[in-house]
Amino acid sequence: MLFGERPTANPRALKPTANTDAPPDGGYGWVFTVAAAVINAHSWGFNSAYAVFLAYYLDSDVFPGASHLEYAFVGSLSLCLLMLISPIATISVRELGVNPTIFCGVVLETVCLLCASLSTQTWHLFLTQGVFFGMGLGLLLTPTAAVVPQ
Repeated sequence: MLFGERPTANPRALKPTANTDAPPDGGYGWVFTVAAAVINAHSWGFNSAYAVFLAYYLDSDVFPGASHLEYAFVGSLSLCLLMLISPIATISVRELGVNPTIFCGVVLETVCLLCASLSTQTWHLFLTQGVFFGMGLGLLLTPTAAVVPQ
């Protein structure tokens, strides 16, 4: 085509179709998007709110003899486990599917936070609010990152 020349139109492309403005799935994809946003807000929000737990632990001396660094390590341990478990979560999504993986993450987060409320020593916090919460976080966030673009 030369400069200034009008392109010839494809006759099939000019015919309007009945569903040109309708989403391919009837708009149900927005349900997944909202669900992923709620999961992300709950998971990241709760992990970001660890500063509230940290302030409480430091002010009330819940675990006598624990250092400030030990308390701070609990919050960073959960983020570390989030990143470490993401390959396992990806394999779980491929082998089991999105729903079972997210369900395992929800159960793991819920149980570990309930157990963290019963902890009496700092290693209990490392295990519950650090390790298991991070694993649950990884099982929740990895599948939701893949669902929305689909």
